[in-house]
Amino acid sequence: MGKNHRATGSHFEYKVRDKLMKEGHFVVRQAASAFPDIIAITPSGHVKMIECKTSKDPKKPRLKKYEKEELIRLKNDFNVSVYFGHPRYSTYSKRSDNVILDPL
Repeated sequence: MGKNHRATGSHFEYKVRDKLMKEGHFVVRQAASAFPDIIAITPSGHVKMIECKTSKDPKKPRLKKYEKEELIRLKNDFNVSVYFGHPRYSTYSKRSDNVILDPL
């Protein structure tokens, strides 16, 4: 993974963190490619785990099979909510318009 791709991924993780914090969550962004990228706790105490992905092809950010399986295992074993975080791109540019959190 190149330096620019890492920077893009980190930038997106900060956008997800900021969105969740604005919604009142306590948020921890894990550094150094830890899994999952973000752990958030809602004001009511529910835990959310988010794995974030960006892609050179803006229409195809995706989780690896083992990442999806591990998120589902965490969901089932620990009763947490798990999400795949990715940017939504406009049809006119490759810049991210906003953050999408798809539940698994």
